[in-house]
Amino acid sequence: MRIKRIGAKVTSILLTLMLLLSMLQPGIASLAKAETTQKVYDIIEITDFHGTLLDSSNNKVAAVLADRIKKVKNSNQDRFIFLSGGDLYQGSPVSNVLVGRPVKEFLNNVGLDVSALGNHEFDWGLDTILNMHKEQPVANYDFICSNLYEKATGKRVFEPYKILERDGLKIAVVGAISTETPTIVLPKHVENYEFRDEVTEINAVVKDIRDNSKADVVLVLIHEGSDKSGSAGRIFDITKI
Repeated sequence: MRIKRIGAKVTSILLTLMLLLSMLQPGIASLAKAETTQKVYDIIEITDFHGTLLDSSNNKVAAVLADRIKKVKNSNQDRFIFLSGGDLYQGSPVSNVLVGRPVKEFLNNVGLDVSALGNHEFDWGLDTILNMHKEQPVANYDFICSNLYEKATGKRVFEPYKILERDGLKIAVVGAISTETPTIVLPKHVENYEFRDEVTEINAVVKDIRDNSKADVVLVLIHEGSDKSGSAGRIFDITKI
């Protein structure tokens, strides 16, 4: 979301960065005190990747990133999650020319689980991204977005969340995109979509997940902006509501 006005810095916040969970173990007798053990879940989140497979000096950024991610994953295989905050493809020559395909293959290789939808996913028109994801090799990860609707049908464009199962724990990841997106994207690329309030839509989805016991833990991925300080702005307002 780097094109936001007046140089505003953008922050995609993962509301829960790491889960440190105490899991009760069955006791021998009903009155016995339950023993506890801790399970540590490693979560890596990237945002605003913008097709940076190579840097301006042609250094292999993606190769270094993949190495770091795989080391974390291999150290905690059963409790690892890899997420993206959006703006994956648009921004580098190689990705722009090939319309994001090499980035898709890179993210498949490192095992991205799920991504929020960023404003730059609309730069080529959203259909371009959706079609590219279906081409061989297909994308092994999904976009999620709770607050993007088709005007014609009133239905969500994407699933609002995805449930990941790790070591017996069900983790729901809920996605959302900034309601400012229509003001920073070509009008023709968003004219068929409605961007509803993030807080309202996220809360409704989370309530459904919790009321129906669909997951043990809920995480939220929002592609939203902050001010130039990086410590205030819309994303911080949302987290305080």
